[in-house]
Amino acid sequence: MRLFIDANIYISYLLPTKNFTIVKLIKEVTDNHTILTSKNVIYEIKDKFFNKRYLRQKIRKEMLADFIAAIENSAEFIPPVKYIPPASRDPKDDYLLAYALAGRADYLVTGDEDLFEMKEYKGVRIVSPGQMLKKLKILKKGIIE
Repeated sequence: MRLFIDANIYISYLLPTKNFTIVKLIKEVTDNHTILTSKNVIYEIKDKFFNKRYLRQKIRKEMLADFIAAIENSAEFIPPVKYIPPASRDPKDDYLLAYALAGRADYLVTGDEDLFEMKEYKGVRIVSPGQMLKKLKILKKGIIE
């Protein structure tokens, strides 16, 4: 399965007050599925860290660097998308949809309410971390039985 993960999920993963759904999801997809990413996602993670004081106070710079290196070493990078068409209610989210589509993602995993409302974009299903984890558990259970 091919998953494009929004920067907001990665940032939540890095916070010391762990969202265990996100922790479980990242472990499961890292071990068993293809994670897709782009330089834009990496940039957004770094940008949020350096421009949001509360994130700098909660996430160690070394931890961020190690995590980004892990993503860069394990994820499949999608080449730059030249044209990002308007597709969502929030233009800042359009790049996520364009990259998920370009990477032939099965799912876009996000914490963004505007994107949830869409449910799907040109065949890419849009889900929360909790929804994705449930789908993965069902899939795993079906394979085992």
